[in-house]
Amino acid sequence: MLAAPDTDSDGIPDAWEYGHTNTLLALPNGDSDGDGVPDLGEYAADTDPFDPGDYLAITDFQASGTTNWVTWAVKATRVYTLQQAAALSNGMSWAATSAPFIPPSGPEMTEEVPGATATNRFYQVEARPPLSP
Repeated sequence: MLAAPDTDSDGIPDAWEYGHTNTLLALPNGDSDGDGVPDLGEYAADTDPFDPGDYLAITDFQASGTTNWVTWAVKATRVYTLQQAAALSNGMSWAATSAPFIPPSGPEMTEEVPGATATNRFYQVEARPPLSP
C-alpha cells in the first residue's frame, strides 16, 4: 500500500494540507486557530485548522449505576476509539473500551460503557484516518 504524499515530511498528507490551507504551511506542532489542538491533531480528527470551534472533544457524559455514556462529535472520514483510564497520573495507561469503528451517520456518536465500577473514570477519544496504522 502506498502512503499519501507528504513532500514537506510533517506527518500531514499534502492533499489534506492543500484542501484545508491551500499551502503546505501547516505545522504539525503549530496551532493555526489557537484552539489548543496542534495542526497534526486537526488532521487526525479531520477538523478545520482555522476554526477554533471545530475540534475533537467529548461533548456529553452521563452515568447511571455502573454504566457510562460518552458522546462526542464525529466526522464520516475518521475511525474512532474511545479510551478509558482509572487515573490521570504519570505512567497511567489508557485502554480501549471497544474496537475502532466508523461512526454511523450523524453529527455525534454516543458509546455505552458498561461495568464502570471505579469511583473515578477518565475518557478520551482517538480519531484517525480509516486506513492508517
